[in-house]
Order: sequence, then C-alpha cells, then structure tokens
Amino acid sequence: MGFILKEAKGKKFTIRFKLFTLIIIILLVYIFHRQILEGLGSFLIEQEYQIKNADVILFEEENLLKNSVEKCNLLYQENNCKEVWIIRLPMKQNIIPEEKINKLLKEILDSLGYKFNYRYFFFNLEHPYTYNKSSVIVDSLKKYGYNKVLILTNAFHSKRTLSVYRKLLLPYGINVFCSVYYTDYNSSDWWNSAEGVRNIVSEYLKLVYYWLKGYL
Repeated sequence: MGFILKEAKGKKFTIRFKLFTLIIIILLVYIFHRQILEGLGSFLIEQEYQIKNADVILFEEENLLKNSVEKCNLLYQENNCKEVWIIRLPMKQNIIPEEKINKLLKEILDSLGYKFNYRYFFFNLEHPYTYNKSSVIVDSLKKYGYNKVLILTNAFHSKRTLSVYRKLLLPYGINVFCSVYYTDYNSSDWWNSAEGVRNIVSEYLKLVYYWLKGYL
C-alpha cells in the first residue's frame, strides 16, 4: 500500500507503477479467466421465462438438430401453440439445401413420434440478415393476427434476436418471449471449441454493429 501511495503522491504515475499495475491485472485475469469467459458467454444468452398459450413459435434453426426439435415440440405442447414457423437463414447462408430440409424434418419428427403444425420461411435477403428477416416476419404475424410470440433460437444468438423482434413487434402490441437451445457447447465451455470461439466473437461484433445502427 505504501508503494502505491508513494507512486501516486505526485499525481504522475511512473513506469514502474504502470508495470506493477499491468502485472496485477494480468494475474487477476489469469486467476479469474474461467469466470470472465463464462460471463462473456452468459451475457449473450437471454433469460428464459415461463409463459402459457403462445400463438406461434418462431423456430430459428440452421441444422435441425435433434435436441432443438425436441425443445420445440415441448414448447409447442406446453403452450398450446397454433403452429411453428421455421425460420431459415438467407439461401447463401443455409447449410442444408432447401429441397432436403423438409424431408429431414419429417424424418426427425417420425423418429421422435412428434406431430406439430409447421410452415417454412425461406429468405433471400441482404445484410443485416437478422434485422431484415425479422422485418418480414412482422408483416406475417400481423396478417395472421398473432399477438403472443415465442422465439426458439440458438442460446448465443438469443439476446440480439429477442432485442430486434421486440423493437419491431412491441409497437404493434405483439408480446415476444424467448427460449433457447444449445449446440455442441454452452456458456461454461465455449472457449474449448474453435466453433464456439468463432461464433461468440462474431456475435459480439454483430451485437455492437446492431447497437450502433439502432436495430436493438
């Protein structure tokens, strides 16, 4: 403490003090790096709320993973939803071709013994994708008179997705809620996966971009 007071007394920090401070910061980051990384991942994940009787589920899915379909079916049953809208990324971003996606979903539903009403929304839009596809969905929701919407999306995409939908839908009296699914990593281990690191960094860049553009 005496060293710090001595260095700061002249209101001008020396190189020695700056180096000491840098070492302390590095040590703290090293000691608490796991908590910091978990916090970075958790920040992107929107908190889930229990709701009842949602009109429709907006199921944002790239790969139709089995666990995400299971989560969708559970939400569909619990909330007495009228239907599920499967929201696909712009064509050039799709991992699975459009002509194969319907067959794949039917196979997954049959293997799990699930049945729910669904329709696809395929997009061929320009950047920013999330904002533009959400704008198109708004018109469809108004057309069908749906006033309570439940979004099911990738956990690390949920904060940005929910913020965009709420900004677009709340002025029309449409309430929006969110539920999430995980892929091969979660907030406690995303940094151990190359895909996890790539997606988390990308999501933060997109979050900043959307904030600067006023989309959130």
